[in-house]
Amino acid sequence: MKLFSRLFIISAILCGVLLLNGCISPRSKCLADAEDGDAKAQGLLGSIFLTGNGSAINYSEAYYWLRLGAANGDSLAAYHLGVIYQYGLGKVIPDQVRAARHYKSVYKNIHAQAKKGDLAYVNILAEMYYYGRCLKQDKQVALKMFKECVRRSWEPSVENLGVILFTNGKIKDAGKAKSLLIEAAGYNYPKAQFYLAEYYFRYGDSKAAMVQMKKSSAGGFPPAMFRLAEEYSKINSPQADILFKAAANEGYAPAMLVVADGIQQID
Repeated sequence: MKLFSRLFIISAILCGVLLLNGCISPRSKCLADAEDGDAKAQGLLGSIFLTGNGSAINYSEAYYWLRLGAANGDSLAAYHLGVIYQYGLGKVIPDQVRAARHYKSVYKNIHAQAKKGDLAYVNILAEMYYYGRCLKQDKQVALKMFKECVRRSWEPSVENLGVILFTNGKIKDAGKAKSLLIEAAGYNYPKAQFYLAEYYFRYGDSKAAMVQMKKSSAGGFPPAMFRLAEEYSKINSPQADILFKAAANEGYAPAMLVVADGIQQID
């Protein structure tokens, strides 16, 4: 019954997204292939739930499908599983040793596929260079790779580069960061929506910021839930407690501290 409920929920989410996008067949096939044990489809499905590209972020579902894909030999699934372990996303306990093991196990394959020009792998290799995952950190090499992927309209790289340019804090990059974040937010990436909201907050457009923060929160991104909860707490809205608890339930440490502090005050 539990497995049936899981598959029903996933089917409903993906079918809804696909109906909106007008391309039911490819994603439906992805789900069917994942259920049939196709490693690549399992990795793709897991990455969708991890990033929120095409559906709301769901770390539990991401973990479920990425573990299956990694166990069946998909390198991208194993890489994204490493990300979950590195940051302790959802209810997964952070495990740097396990994360590093996953990164190391997939590097050769990712590098080989990237050399062939597969943008999915080029983007991941750029992440490995930028964040020093199993490789010596080299941000300049990473940025060149991201920019090439953006030039070729690879959506995950649009988000990656937008977030990087915004968070590096350089004024000269602000305009480009905004442009990239707007584009990525338009693809319904909750992380991009969050950082676009932070951009608007930074430059004094609170109304636009709240629009994007609400979208990101609804898309399941815990930092957005927490940030939105902070804004609601300023006006004593009951939504604040709901969002703090939702973010805490996804393992977001700042929200966990707020919730724990609230419980202690009650006691």
